[in-house]
Amino acid sequence: MQPGQLASGVGVRLVPGEQSLGLLRQIADAHATLDRLASEFATSLFAQWAPALVDAAGVQPGHSVLDVACGTGILARIAADRVGPSGTVSGVDLNQGMLTVARRLRPDLDWRQGDVADLPFADGSFDVVACQSALMFFPDATGALREMGRVCRPAGTVAVQVYRSLDDQPAYGPWVELVAARRPRGEQPARHVLGARRP
Repeated sequence: MQPGQLASGVGVRLVPGEQSLGLLRQIADAHATLDRLASEFATSLFAQWAPALVDAAGVQPGHSVLDVACGTGILARIAADRVGPSGTVSGVDLNQGMLTVARRLRPDLDWRQGDVADLPFADGSFDVVACQSALMFFPDATGALREMGRVCRPAGTVAVQVYRSLDDQPAYGPWVELVAARRPRGEQPARHVLGARRP
């Protein structure tokens, strides 16, 4: 096979060595652009509400805080500034891509991939458990709230901000359907793409 020739049935194109470095740079640039766009998109949608939720939850210096369905970590970053060096902040999300952006923006915080239906933390681990703009995506909202309560300390706070149910949000419904349309056949239904996995 000659450089530049398409491999039969594989979908891979061989390129000469001198072109490989340029191709890798283009891929890295595209990846960086996608990270930046994801961060800007999430920030434009959610940044205005995060300080209000952190205030409502009563986050104080020294608190331990969990941001459930953290996405790119907007709420977690604000909470981290509030708890200071004597506190701790963790973020959990199903989406590894969002967590990659969150880790890049604040590598000093604890970012974990996990499911709200089975949070990867011990009972009573946090003073505050917060969930911003995600409850409507969970197939079992009551179970998600129960699980958030489990990891919250007995005298702690579970704080949730949600606009309305997914059915009552004309902008989110089509967006979820669009995301779901890009998923391989046989995977979770549209309404479960961004929320908790079904048992």
